[in-house]
Amino acid sequence: TSDQNEVQRLIVMSEYSGGDLAFYALAPGEGSTDFIRYYNSSTGAFGFSAAAGDEQFFTSRGYSIDGIGWSI
Repeated sequence: TSDQNEVQRLIVMSEYSGGDLAFYALAPGEGSTDFIRYYNSSTGAFGFSAAAGDEQFFTSRGYSIDGIGWSI
């Protein structure tokens, strides 16, 4: 995430650590492939996928669609 408030919430509420840059990506819609962001409010976990078939996988496990995370 590029949202610093979200970074701090994740560090405080879970086992996440860091703040290190993992990779550069394009803004949503700028590339040829968008990665959908999924969020599970029960666990605080996030998932990301560009595969249309993964929507069923994530939503059947309690995740909601949280918009487009990034594009490549």
